[in-house]
Amino acid sequence: MIGRVGDNSLHRSWIDGAGEGRIFDLHLSYYGNMADPFPDRESDVTLSHDPGPKFPGLSACLAKLDGRLKSYRWLCFVDDDIWGVYPTWRTFFQVVNRLQPSLAQPALKRGSFYSHDITLERPTYMARWTNFVEIMNFCFRMDFFEKIRTSFDLNESGWGLDQLWAQQAEPRERTLAIVDQAPVLHTRAVGRGGLYDVISGGLAAAHADHAAITTEKLRPITYAAILPDGTLYSGPQLNRRLYIPRRIKKLRQLLKIYSVTPPQF
Repeated sequence: MIGRVGDNSLHRSWIDGAGEGRIFDLHLSYYGNMADPFPDRESDVTLSHDPGPKFPGLSACLAKLDGRLKSYRWLCFVDDDIWGVYPTWRTFFQVVNRLQPSLAQPALKRGSFYSHDITLERPTYMARWTNFVEIMNFCFRMDFFEKIRTSFDLNESGWGLDQLWAQQAEPRERTLAIVDQAPVLHTRAVGRGGLYDVISGGLAAAHADHAAITTEKLRPITYAAILPDGTLYSGPQLNRRLYIPRRIKKLRQLLKIYSVTPPQF
């Protein structure tokens, strides 16, 4: 797991309670200015200083880790405003190991700030096969990562890359997954995180990045859901939007609420 992190990162929650049996390694790609940003980090949590916007920084980080990456089956990237404790991430990796998608993400808890309704958790399901995985917290099977690796150098923000990755996923109906059994909390409004502070042009530049990749607007679709017993479920209701999160989103915009406080860890 590679966290793209600043000084106010929530990455400590990701390994909270793991003990000695943690099933994934954590590397922090730090974009801030402190010489020693996390002096209390665990001895096996590695760190590199990769200043600048998100994807150029991640690309620089990957170059430093190149030889090390060959020993992993999954490569997961997480933004620093994502809150999720270790048991959640353990469940997430167990599910992707079982389903073997090319690209997956944890669903977002219902109290999250969100852009796409499809990313919000549906607790009835273990996971859903979709045509979309967001660039906020995303996990590649290594063979698919090797296929799309050069896309990390296409722009600064990463906007539009999720659509590009979806276009390269085959077979389309059983390649991208959102894992409902392991939801995480997105704590900051889109465009308000520290990652946007280091993009020249800010949020407007991110929109331009997306337009440079494609002018088409992807319509996120759920092809099928996977029930806890492993059976597939399909039907038109899978693509119905959730009403209450939509109302909360509008209320937050009206009241200018741009962040939520995560649970203590």
